[in-house]
Amino acid sequence: MSHVAGIRIGRVEVEVVCEGWAPLALGDECPGRVVDWDAERARHPWAFADGQPGTPAWPWHVHAFLLRTPDAVVLVDTGVGDFG
Repeated sequence: MSHVAGIRIGRVEVEVVCEGWAPLALGDECPGRVVDWDAERARHPWAFADGQPGTPAWPWHVHAFLLRTPDAVVLVDTGVGDFG
């Protein structure tokens, strides 16, 4: 279901449901701030993905949550809005 482990809170199991991902251009991540992306990539290489050629990116994941209680199963999906 996901690359993220679920957790238990009391009697509720919470599972993360990865709905997909898209490459987010690094320049769009922190607009107006100077970030040393080469240093970040060196420290956290697993956090980056190749975007369009010549456009470094990191994988922007979209998640929902599945809650399992003793009485019900609930899917929580807050959505990300319209991408046009």
